[in-house]
Order: sequence, then structure tokens, then C-alpha cells
Amino acid sequence: MDAAHGNLLELLSTAHNRFATVQATCRYWCHTAQNADANEQERCRNRYAAEPTPLVRAGVEQGGDGPPCLPSEQEFHYRLWLEQSSRWRYEVDWPTGNGPATRLSIFNGSLWWINDPLIFGKQTNAEVDTELAASLGPPRPGLPPTARYGSPYYLGDPERQSWLDPSAELDAFSMELLGQTNHAGREALRVRALVRDEIEDLEPSPGLWLGADEIELLVDLERGVLLRAIGYIAGRPFALTEVRQVAFDLDLPSDLFSIPPII
Repeated sequence: MDAAHGNLLELLSTAHNRFATVQATCRYWCHTAQNADANEQERCRNRYAAEPTPLVRAGVEQGGDGPPCLPSEQEFHYRLWLEQSSRWRYEVDWPTGNGPATRLSIFNGSLWWINDPLIFGKQTNAEVDTELAASLGPPRPGLPPTARYGSPYYLGDPERQSWLDPSAELDAFSMELLGQTNHAGREALRVRALVRDEIEDLEPSPGLWLGADEIELLVDLERGVLLRAIGYIAGRPFALTEVRQVAFDLDLPSDLFSIPPII
């Protein structure tokens, strides 16, 4: 391993310790059918990948009472404020026929509050016994309100925001340093990441797709976070996540993380 490659791995593995707060605006895009192909490839590689669900491809309507078919491409934007995972706020704009609908998630220590206008409405654990609230994770989609506790994955939990902490997935990839560039006003390293053959013990994370053939990364030269990731399958891009604006170590207003009452 040469010095440049070693420095890259150290930068990625210590990214989560290189900031106190983050304020960011981000974009996600995927090609629906090719993203489904990548998910299928991930299930073949990784025993931790999600069980198969009915694939909704462009031009094919999901059966039963499910939603109409997804468009051939999907895109949404989100905003994130984070204080080293103890306090964070996440706003995602989902496109709808009537314009974007914003889902808001706030975590403040052990307390959480979520407003999902499309599916679940308003939910919180702040109005139950304090000891019980601390033991409950955020709601899991698809379950009744009394049982919706578990993985925060679908909410954009910063623990699963691998662009802020890519260290857990490093063993799944071999990295090739391609050069240097700029993105979102930040100096960045251009990196090509290839998925290794053995990835059975890793959980999937958005932005470092285990179903990709390869991923193009832009790594912040100072902070080690991922400023952009583009996943490829069969030579074609299937998903992209990128930072559009980012600022580190700002003093974030406390009211960003205030838990509202449910009315």
C-alpha cells in the first residue's frame, strides 16, 4: 500500500471524528429499474440485504392494493442538521402530484418526533414514560402505531448516513485514487470503489451500495466525508447521492432540535 492510498483510507475511517456539527443540503437520484437490478445483485452477495419485495419497474404496476408504478427515474432533495448524532434534524422533500411533501424527523437525545404527511402522520416517543421512551427506537414502517419501533433506516438516521461516516463499509471495497477535483465548494479526492467478493457480514448503507459493480466517489479532502457517490451496474449509473451545500462546525440554533407536541 502506497502512502497516498494509506492516507485515503485513514481519511475515510476517521471522517466521523472530523466535525462537531454539519449543516447540509443533499440530492438523491436513481433509475428505478436499474436500481432494482442493483438491489437484486446485493441480495445475491450479502446475507444482510433486505428480503425481496415486489419490484416496481417503470411501466409495470404493482399488484394488489399497492401504489401505482414508480416513474422511470426518482429524485428527491433533503436537508440535514446534525450535532454528532446526539441531536439531528432531517427534512426530505418527496415529489407528489401536488408538489413536494416534506417529511420532518427530529432526534434529540433519546427523544424523537416525526411528521410524515404521506403515510404515518405525526408520531413521537416524547409523550410516554421517560424510561420507556429511552428504550424505544423510532417507528418501523408498515406496522401499527403501537408496534412501530425499531430500525430508523427509512427516516434517514445519521447513523446510516454513510456519506458522513464511511468507515463501517471500507472493508467491502477496494479503492483506487484517481485524482483531485472540487465539489460543492470543497476540495475533494476522486476515488473508484469496487465491491469485494466477500461482504456477507456487512449491513447495506445508502451511498455505498453493495449491489453496485463500481462506485465513483468524491471524498472531502479535509473532512473525509463523501461529497458525491455514483453507483454503476453493467456500465450504467443506477443511483447518485450528492452534497449540494455543506458547512461544518457551525453553532446550530437549539430550536432546530426542539421536540414539538403532537396536536
